Amino acid sequence: MAGRVGALPSGSIALVDPSNAVVDHAAVVAGGRFTLRSSARVAGQALFALRLQDAAGRTVEQIAVPVDARPAPRPRVLALEGAPNPETKYLRRWAQDADVDLRLQVDLGGGLQMGDPPGALTAARLRDVDLLVIDDRRWEGLSPQARAAVTAAVRDGMGLLLRPTDALSGATRREWAALGFPLSGGGDAREVELPPPRRRRPAATPPCAPRRRRPWNGATSPCPDPIRRPYCAPRTEPNSRGGARWVWAGSASGPSPTAMCLS
Repeated sequence: MAGRVGALPSGSIALVDPSNAVVDHAAVVAGGRFTLRSSARVAGQALFALRLQDAAGRTVEQIAVPVDARPAPRPRVLALEGAPNPETKYLRRWAQDADVDLRLQVDLGGGLQMGDPPGALTAARLRDVDLLVIDDRRWEGLSPQARAAVTAAVRDGMGLLLRPTDALSGATRREWAALGFPLSGGGDAREVELPPPRRRRPAATPPCAPRRRRPWNGATSPCPDPIRRPYCAPRTEPNSRGGARWVWAGSASGPSPTAMCLS
């Protein structure tokens, strides 16, 4: 919510929710503009208010702000996997808990697939997808027309999460680099140890998620390895959305803070 203050020399303006709690506020001066933000906890109609106060804290004016909150549409995710993997059941569980509309297709080999009904990756189909998750094996099996449709959809705003599962071919590296995901290295696997999570942070939060370190190829690296080489970074087209995904691994002595960053 944005607006402009009139002749009040100085003071503050607050957005008040139906329980009379201040959810956002800003200092204002005469003729100055303000922007206040909040979110409704549930869908439906509610009565908020704008409260303007002078420098002494006295209420100068209060305006009712009717709000009609509508439920957000479910994110539509299409996941294409080139082979079964143990993450599938966890992906389904996460989608169910997060109220995500997940459509999953897994190649089993021999022309067989598991999951939702298959279909060609066309521009019309991808218009109904918010995020496409695809691994390298499935990517390499796409036709040139399907890859062109994915590229066009990404530039039109669709999210894309690429999942390398093995050393990539030169052709796949070049195609992913054209999408904004340049990858380097020889493809050898190596462990990366992350710093332990802080006690005040929930254990389910990836330890490196809130961190921001030095830039890498024009992007921002969420976290580097112990010798400060960034091992993952977001890359995006001008109108697209991107993401990074960590796969947590264990060892003979139990779970360990090792991760693979999949761009």
